[in-house]
Amino acid sequence: MKSSPLLPSLRGHLRIISAGAAQSLVLSLGELINRSSLPSSSSSSSLSPSTPSLQLNASFGAVGAMVDLFEKERSDAAHTPCDLMISSQSILTDLGARGWVQANTIEPLGLVSTGLARVSSDESGLWGASALAASADPNAHLVETFLQATQIYIPDPVKSTAGIHVKSVLTALGLWERCADKLQSFPNGATAMARMAQEARAGALGCTQKTEILFTPGVQWVEALPPDHALKTLYSVARVQADVSTAPDRTPSGGDGHAQVALAQAFLEQLVSPEQATLRAESGFESTPQNQRV
Repeated sequence: MKSSPLLPSLRGHLRIISAGAAQSLVLSLGELINRSSLPSSSSSSSLSPSTPSLQLNASFGAVGAMVDLFEKERSDAAHTPCDLMISSQSILTDLGARGWVQANTIEPLGLVSTGLARVSSDESGLWGASALAASADPNAHLVETFLQATQIYIPDPVKSTAGIHVKSVLTALGLWERCADKLQSFPNGATAMARMAQEARAGALGCTQKTEILFTPGVQWVEALPPDHALKTLYSVARVQADVSTAPDRTPSGGDGHAQVALAQAFLEQLVSPEQATLRAESGFESTPQNQRV
């Protein structure tokens, strides 16, 4: 992971509720900001090396589950108020219309493809030279790939964006019931990929979002689903709190609530900034063309 220029020195605590697709991006940016904030050897600082200047209290998971969590915390005054919400563009647009996030702060992070993953060490014949994109009949090749897989690891087919789509693809191909005995579903794509990497079964197949595959050691991104079954989801970020009255300060030293809103806005702006385009791409996000699927 390369350092990026123009990183601000951000200090404080942020509560973030995010779709799992953005986990790598959020954590990587937080690490970069904290690394850039470390004092030089000649500088004196009271900040312990083990205490990052920017502390992220972040929850990641399936889109539906994170919306449920957001609504639950929003209605419970005992929870730390959420600062940033990351979800699909359509979800944030709906939350903005309800006044639950600041609609005028919604910014796109990029498009995320759903595709196939393999165990990095897998030398089985499942992953031969014939790729979906190069196949004369990508759909038939996809069917054969699913049928030959020893296990299929997917995210929640009810609450996760990729899981819902994978189920619809398997159903359209007539494979949902045929492959039922080897389907393993998990709360989100990252958890599915972690289990796939842990079990490391020959011939195992993963199907989830690119960002969750790239985030997981031990598995590799293979390719996107073929055009007839492709899904690219636009993910965006929004600030939740509007002003001092709804953003109580949570720093140990106290201060006014404007500082908390400013901190959230500064992190949001870094997430979407041109300077972080490489980081977004490395995390699996694509720039947004006109044919966005949200």
